[in-house]
Amino acid sequence: MPTPQPAPEAGARELAALVARRRQLSDLLVAEGHRLHQPSAAVSAFMRAQFEEHRAYLQGQLAAVEEELRRVVAASPLWRERDALLQSVPGVGPGLSMTLLAELPELGRVDRRQVRRDEHHRINSRRHSQSICQAPTQNHAAAVRRSEIERP
Repeated sequence: MPTPQPAPEAGARELAALVARRRQLSDLLVAEGHRLHQPSAAVSAFMRAQFEEHRAYLQGQLAAVEEELRRVVAASPLWRERDALLQSVPGVGPGLSMTLLAELPELGRVDRRQVRRDEHHRINSRRHSQSICQAPTQNHAAAVRRSEIERP
């Protein structure tokens, strides 16, 4: 059974929201890059200009979010210390460090088994909340019918 966790403080929620937004903007930039690099016959000059303009806008938004992430981490002595420690590991840069701070706040406070249990609980909670929010699909309805038929 997972250990009860206190509700995240406002700063932790803000950090998590900023990291999520950073990921969204990065995904959008990749998608626009794919559109931009389609064969030239499939993309008109007008569309290519649109893609480039949108990518420039997204890059500006991403830069602003990353600057805000740096500000939020710098405002907390605890996060500054953890960020410096994480970035001292080869291969860990600012992006990964901020993601770890936001998504694994227990890092450095509990052992690996507890982190694994907590992460398992988080994943299952996320899946459960997503399944509640989604309308049943035809496959789901068919599975329900099969389970009703299979009951003794």
